[in-house]
Amino acid sequence: MKKNILSLVFLVLSGFFIFTCAKKKEQPLTQDPAYRSELVFSENFNGDLNNWYVGGKGKAEITGDSALILQLGSESNDLVLWSTRDFSGNFQIEYKIRFPDSSGFHAVFFCTKGAEGENILQMNPPPLEDFEQYIEKSLAGYQISCHMYDSVNRHLSTSRVRRNPGNLLLANAGSDPCTDNRDYVIDVMKIDNRIQYYVDGALVHDLRDRAGFGPTYYSGKIGFSIHGLAGVFNVLLDGIRVYKLIPR
Repeated sequence: MKKNILSLVFLVLSGFFIFTCAKKKEQPLTQDPAYRSELVFSENFNGDLNNWYVGGKGKAEITGDSALILQLGSESNDLVLWSTRDFSGNFQIEYKIRFPDSSGFHAVFFCTKGAEGENILQMNPPPLEDFEQYIEKSLAGYQISCHMYDSVNRHLSTSRVRRNPGNLLLANAGSDPCTDNRDYVIDVMKIDNRIQYYVDGALVHDLRDRAGFGPTYYSGKIGFSIHGLAGVFNVLLDGIRVYKLIPR
Protein backbone atom coordinates (compact mmCIF):
# COMPACT_ATOMS: atom_id res chain seq x y z
CA MET A 1 0.00 0.00 0.00
CA LYS A 2 2.83 2.34 0.97
CA LYS A 3 4.58 1.50 -2.28
CA ASN A 4 1.46 2.35 -4.29
CA ILE A 5 1.10 5.70 -2.49
CA LEU A 6 4.74 6.56 -3.20
CA SER A 7 4.27 5.62 -6.86
CA LEU A 8 1.19 7.84 -7.07
CA VAL A 9 3.07 10.75 -5.47
CA PHE A 10 5.93 10.23 -7.92
CA LEU A 11 3.55 10.27 -10.90
CA VAL A 12 1.84 13.45 -9.67
CA LEU A 13 5.16 15.21 -9.10
CA SER A 14 6.45 14.03 -12.49
CA GLY A 15 3.34 15.33 -14.22
CA PHE A 16 3.69 18.66 -12.42
CA PHE A 17 7.35 18.88 -13.45
CA ILE A 18 6.56 18.13 -17.10
CA PHE A 19 3.67 20.64 -17.09
CA THR A 20 5.87 23.31 -15.49
CA CYS A 21 8.67 22.74 -18.00
CA ALA A 22 6.21 22.90 -20.89
CA LYS A 23 4.84 26.19 -19.59
CA LYS A 24 8.36 27.58 -19.26
CA LYS A 25 9.14 26.63 -22.85
CA GLU A 26 6.17 28.71 -23.97
CA GLN A 27 7.61 31.88 -22.47
CA PRO A 28 9.36 34.43 -24.74
CA LEU A 29 13.04 35.25 -24.39
CA THR A 30 12.21 38.85 -23.39
CA GLN A 31 9.46 39.48 -20.84
CA ASP A 32 7.86 42.53 -19.28
CA PRO A 33 7.52 41.82 -15.52
CA ALA A 34 4.25 43.78 -15.43
CA TYR A 35 2.60 41.35 -17.88
CA ARG A 36 1.98 37.64 -18.08
CA SER A 37 2.66 36.08 -21.50
CA GLU A 38 0.01 33.71 -22.86
CA LEU A 39 0.86 31.88 -26.08
CA VAL A 40 -1.89 32.34 -28.68
CA PHE A 41 -0.09 31.40 -31.91
CA SER A 42 2.99 29.38 -32.86
CA GLU A 43 4.60 28.41 -36.17
CA ASN A 44 7.58 26.09 -36.57
CA PHE A 45 7.21 25.54 -40.34
CA ASN A 46 7.14 21.75 -40.07
CA GLY A 47 3.93 21.36 -42.07
CA ASP A 48 2.34 23.73 -44.56
CA LEU A 49 1.80 27.45 -45.05
CA ASN A 50 -1.95 27.53 -44.40
CA ASN A 51 -1.48 30.29 -41.81
CA TRP A 52 0.27 32.59 -44.29
CA TYR A 53 -0.13 34.58 -47.50
CA VAL A 54 2.80 35.65 -49.68
CA GLY A 55 2.70 39.15 -51.18
CA GLY A 56 5.14 40.11 -53.92
CA LYS A 57 6.98 37.80 -56.28
CA GLY A 58 9.47 35.40 -54.78
CA LYS A 59 9.75 32.13 -52.93
CA ALA A 60 8.51 31.09 -49.50
CA GLU A 61 9.61 27.49 -49.07
CA ILE A 62 9.96 25.23 -46.04
CA THR A 63 13.48 23.82 -45.78
CA GLY A 64 14.53 20.38 -44.64
CA ASP A 65 15.37 21.87 -41.25
CA SER A 66 11.77 23.05 -40.72
CA ALA A 67 12.64 26.69 -41.29
CA LEU A 68 11.17 28.97 -43.93
CA ILE A 69 13.32 30.60 -46.57
CA LEU A 70 12.07 33.88 -48.03
CA GLN A 71 13.83 34.69 -51.29
CA LEU A 72 13.18 37.43 -53.82
CA GLY A 73 12.18 36.53 -57.37
CA SER A 74 14.15 37.62 -60.42
CA GLU A 75 11.66 40.44 -61.12
CA SER A 76 10.79 41.61 -57.60
CA ASN A 77 12.55 43.69 -54.98
CA ASP A 78 9.92 43.07 -52.30
CA LEU A 79 8.26 40.12 -50.60
CA VAL A 80 6.05 39.96 -47.49
CA LEU A 81 4.84 36.89 -45.63
CA TRP A 82 1.47 37.94 -44.13
CA SER A 83 -0.45 36.15 -41.38
CA THR A 84 -3.96 35.15 -42.44
CA ARG A 85 -5.36 36.16 -39.04
CA ASP A 86 -5.40 39.44 -37.12
CA PHE A 87 -3.83 40.01 -33.72
CA SER A 88 -5.20 42.68 -31.40
CA GLY A 89 -4.90 44.15 -27.93
CA ASN A 90 -1.60 43.93 -26.06
CA PHE A 91 0.59 41.34 -27.71
CA GLN A 92 4.17 40.26 -28.32
CA ILE A 93 5.72 38.80 -31.48
CA GLU A 94 8.83 36.67 -31.16
CA TYR A 95 10.70 35.01 -34.01
CA LYS A 96 14.09 33.72 -35.05
CA ILE A 97 15.75 35.03 -38.20
CA ARG A 98 19.02 34.42 -40.04
CA PHE A 99 20.56 36.53 -42.84
CA PRO A 100 22.61 34.30 -45.20
CA ASP A 101 22.86 37.19 -47.68
CA SER A 102 23.24 40.87 -46.80
CA SER A 103 21.90 42.41 -50.03
CA GLY A 104 18.82 44.11 -48.60
CA PHE A 105 16.86 44.80 -45.42
CA HIS A 106 14.23 43.09 -43.31
CA ALA A 107 11.11 44.59 -41.71
CA VAL A 108 8.44 43.20 -39.41
CA PHE A 109 4.91 44.59 -39.85
CA PHE A 110 2.16 44.57 -37.22
CA CYS A 111 -1.33 46.03 -36.69
CA THR A 112 -1.57 46.11 -40.48
CA LYS A 113 -4.78 46.78 -42.42
CA GLY A 114 -5.70 48.60 -45.59
CA ALA A 115 -5.47 52.39 -45.42
CA GLU A 116 -9.27 52.47 -45.16
CA GLY A 117 -9.45 49.59 -42.69
CA GLU A 118 -9.73 46.81 -45.30
CA ASN A 119 -8.60 43.23 -44.80
CA ILE A 120 -5.35 43.29 -46.78
CA LEU A 121 -5.84 39.73 -48.03
CA GLN A 122 -8.98 40.88 -49.86
CA MET A 123 -7.30 43.84 -51.56
CA ASN A 124 -6.16 43.68 -55.18
CA PRO A 125 -2.44 42.89 -55.34
CA PRO A 126 -0.35 45.71 -56.80
CA PRO A 127 1.83 45.46 -59.91
CA LEU A 128 5.31 44.32 -58.89
CA GLU A 129 6.88 47.62 -59.86
CA ASP A 130 4.46 49.42 -57.50
CA PHE A 131 4.84 47.09 -54.53
CA GLU A 132 6.88 49.48 -52.39
CA GLN A 133 4.40 52.31 -53.01
CA TYR A 134 1.57 49.89 -52.17
CA ILE A 135 3.17 49.26 -48.77
CA GLU A 136 3.67 52.97 -48.09
CA LYS A 137 0.37 54.35 -49.44
CA SER A 138 -2.24 51.58 -49.37
CA LEU A 139 -1.54 50.01 -45.97
CA ALA A 140 -1.96 51.26 -42.41
CA GLY A 141 0.12 49.96 -39.52
CA TYR A 142 3.63 49.82 -38.09
CA GLN A 143 6.92 48.44 -39.40
CA ILE A 144 10.38 48.05 -37.87
CA SER A 145 13.40 47.50 -40.10
CA CYS A 146 16.84 46.07 -39.43
CA HIS A 147 19.76 44.51 -41.32
CA MET A 148 19.86 47.64 -43.46
CA TYR A 149 21.80 47.30 -46.71
CA ASP A 150 21.07 49.47 -49.75
CA SER A 151 20.92 48.58 -53.47
CA VAL A 152 24.73 48.60 -53.79
CA ASN A 153 25.17 46.43 -50.68
CA ARG A 154 26.29 49.36 -48.53
CA HIS A 155 25.51 48.98 -44.83
CA LEU A 156 23.35 51.84 -43.51
CA SER A 157 23.94 51.03 -39.81
CA THR A 158 20.48 51.92 -38.55
CA SER A 159 17.15 50.47 -37.43
CA ARG A 160 13.89 52.39 -37.93
CA VAL A 161 10.28 52.34 -36.75
CA ARG A 162 7.79 53.64 -39.30
CA ARG A 163 4.06 54.13 -39.56
CA ASN A 164 1.93 53.81 -42.69
CA PRO A 165 0.35 55.22 -44.72
CA GLY A 166 3.07 57.70 -45.50
CA ASN A 167 6.20 55.77 -44.47
CA LEU A 168 6.36 58.15 -41.49
CA LEU A 169 9.45 57.87 -39.28
CA LEU A 170 8.61 57.34 -35.58
CA ALA A 171 12.07 56.36 -34.30
CA ASN A 172 15.61 55.82 -35.53
CA ALA A 173 18.31 53.83 -33.76
CA GLY A 174 21.89 54.75 -34.57
CA SER A 175 23.10 51.17 -34.83
CA ASP A 176 21.89 48.12 -36.72
CA PRO A 177 21.41 45.17 -34.34
CA CYS A 178 21.46 42.48 -37.09
CA THR A 179 24.55 42.45 -39.31
CA ASP A 180 25.98 38.93 -39.12
CA ASN A 181 25.05 35.63 -40.76
CA ARG A 182 23.71 34.00 -37.59
CA ASP A 183 20.46 33.40 -35.78
CA TYR A 184 18.82 36.37 -34.05
CA VAL A 185 15.80 36.28 -31.75
CA ILE A 186 13.58 39.33 -32.27
CA ASP A 187 10.80 40.42 -29.92
CA VAL A 188 8.22 43.12 -30.64
CA MET A 189 5.93 44.23 -27.80
CA LYS A 190 2.81 46.28 -28.55
CA ILE A 191 1.23 47.49 -25.29
CA ASP A 192 -1.47 50.13 -25.84
CA ASN A 193 0.39 52.90 -27.72
CA ARG A 194 3.86 51.71 -26.66
CA ILE A 195 6.16 49.82 -29.03
CA GLN A 196 9.29 48.00 -27.86
CA TYR A 197 11.76 46.16 -30.07
CA TYR A 198 14.37 43.74 -28.74
CA VAL A 199 17.12 41.75 -30.47
CA ASP A 200 18.55 38.84 -28.47
CA GLY A 201 17.05 40.38 -25.34
CA ALA A 202 18.67 43.80 -25.85
CA LEU A 203 16.35 46.81 -26.17
CA VAL A 204 16.73 48.68 -29.48
CA HIS A 205 13.53 50.80 -29.62
CA ASP A 206 11.13 52.00 -26.95
CA LEU A 207 8.58 54.59 -28.06
CA ARG A 208 4.94 55.65 -27.90
CA ASP A 209 2.73 56.48 -30.83
CA ARG A 210 1.07 59.57 -29.41
CA ALA A 211 -1.32 59.85 -32.38
CA GLY A 212 0.45 62.83 -33.88
CA PHE A 213 -0.06 61.30 -37.33
CA GLY A 214 -3.52 59.90 -36.66
CA PRO A 215 -5.16 57.36 -34.33
CA THR A 216 -2.98 54.69 -32.75
CA TYR A 217 -3.32 51.23 -34.35
CA TYR A 218 -4.37 48.36 -32.11
CA SER A 219 -5.08 45.39 -34.37
CA GLY A 220 -4.31 43.86 -37.74
CA LYS A 221 -2.06 41.36 -39.45
CA ILE A 222 1.62 40.71 -38.89
CA GLY A 223 4.07 40.36 -41.74
CA PHE A 224 7.71 39.52 -42.36
CA SER A 225 9.23 41.47 -45.24
CA ILE A 226 12.42 41.48 -47.28
CA HIS A 227 13.47 44.21 -49.69
CA GLY A 228 16.63 44.20 -51.76
CA LEU A 229 18.36 43.05 -54.91
CA ALA A 230 16.00 41.03 -57.13
CA GLY A 231 16.78 37.32 -57.12
CA VAL A 232 19.53 37.69 -54.53
CA PHE A 233 18.37 38.61 -51.04
CA ASN A 234 17.03 35.87 -48.76
CA VAL A 235 16.40 35.19 -45.06
CA LEU A 236 15.53 32.16 -42.93
CA LEU A 237 12.58 32.40 -40.51
CA ASP A 238 11.70 30.02 -37.69
CA GLY A 239 10.00 29.77 -34.32
CA ILE A 240 7.35 32.45 -34.78
CA ARG A 241 5.33 33.02 -31.60
CA VAL A 242 2.60 35.50 -30.72
CA TYR A 243 1.72 36.04 -27.06
CA LYS A 244 -1.18 37.85 -25.46
CA LEU A 245 0.14 40.17 -22.75
CA ILE A 246 -2.04 40.14 -19.64
CA PRO A 247 -1.49 42.63 -16.77
CA ARG A 248 -0.34 40.90 -13.58
